[in-house]
Amino acid sequence: MSNPFKNKFIVNFHHADFDGAISGACAKAAFGENAVYKAYSIAKVGKAVTDIINDTDLVLLTDISIYNDVLDDMIPYMKNDKLIIYDHHLNEHSTEVFSHFEKNSSSILDSDVCGSTLTWYKLSEYYPNNQKLKDLEQIVYLSDVYDMWRLDNPDFEYAATINDLLDYKIGYNPDQFRERFFENPDPYNLSSDEEMIIARKKLKHKDNLKKMGKNASLFDFKDHVFVMVESQATDYTKMHFMNEVLESEQIDMFIFKYPNGTQS
Repeated sequence: MSNPFKNKFIVNFHHADFDGAISGACAKAAFGENAVYKAYSIAKVGKAVTDIINDTDLVLLTDISIYNDVLDDMIPYMKNDKLIIYDHHLNEHSTEVFSHFEKNSSSILDSDVCGSTLTWYKLSEYYPNNQKLKDLEQIVYLSDVYDMWRLDNPDFEYAATINDLLDYKIGYNPDQFRERFFENPDPYNLSSDEEMIIARKKLKHKDNLKKMGKNASLFDFKDHVFVMVESQATDYTKMHFMNEVLESEQIDMFIFKYPNGTQS
């Protein structure tokens, strides 16, 4: 199997979440100091790629992709493996673009598993004897359980606990999270400081659930039942809130309104 990364300096941009940070740790396990690693939001990564693509040997996007006009502009680079993407975020346009040249490219789009899983498996094929990659298997597994919302998996709650460490105020930012698990990949070996962060996040989770219960409003519209609630809670807390409401009410849609007026 030809290794597209061999003898190249690599720029790895990864998504700024649990899954993305662990995909970055996988990249670092494979490439070490022969690459640079940076977390990005989906909104900003396209410009970052276009700014650097002609100034490095290869750009690797993990758990993140580029879309629309930027993706169209990058097709020649992808065909030549100067840009490689391992991602699971698909839309109609990216699926159409990839369908035309996926056999001639090292990039992979697969919505069935998370980005770090794609990255780990593919890089393990290129570097089968890399112990650092092997050591990351457990945290990659937990990343997949959480990011793909495998709620029936018995490890989902612990995976969500690890995600609690990703916090700009009291925990790790995405780049720090990547480095933490690159250096210490065992997800069951947490420091006392990390245990404290998790404990604080659990209290915040419970507090947010109470606040959401108090300010939620239920209304009917065109024979559908909606719940609107103002909240800055995490997706994990929103999921628990929805489950609690659905135990006693038949709801068609939940609307989460942020204090600044935006909705999700």
